[in-house]
Amino acid sequence: PAPAAAMAQALAFMRWRARVDANDVEFVLAPARGLGEGATFAPGGKVFDQGLLGSHVLWVLDFDCCRKL
Repeated sequence: PAPAAAMAQALAFMRWRARVDANDVEFVLAPARGLGEGATFAPGGKVFDQGLLGSHVLWVLDFDCCRKL
């Protein structure tokens, strides 16, 4: 649920604050870089810890098809 909520927040931010359509953006789960529990990568960043996946982060990639609204 936490990564899904983060994806929803990212899409809402792109739509309502950045004013881009988020066409073809990709969300990628990746292993955390061992910065310790609760480490952040950027303002608002978060390391997720969810059972089988262990500690991981969510990246948003591929903005080349995005257009301004």
